[in-house]
Amino acid sequence: MYLRIPLCIAEPPNLRALKVLVLDEADRLLESGFEVDLQTIVNALPATRQNLLFSATMTSNLTR
Repeated sequence: MYLRIPLCIAEPPNLRALKVLVLDEADRLLESGFEVDLQTIVNALPATRQNLLFSATMTSNLTR
């Protein structure tokens, strides 16, 4: 027996309306090789926004 699951394709979110960017464990994201991916996301965001970076530790990557 096969289950048929309806597939819903939504439009991508409108990132230009974003007001606050929150990254938890930001140091781990940068250390794990996600820097290029994060830069792509940040470039799609409006220049005027609030950035909140949370981490249990403070590394040199995070202070940039």
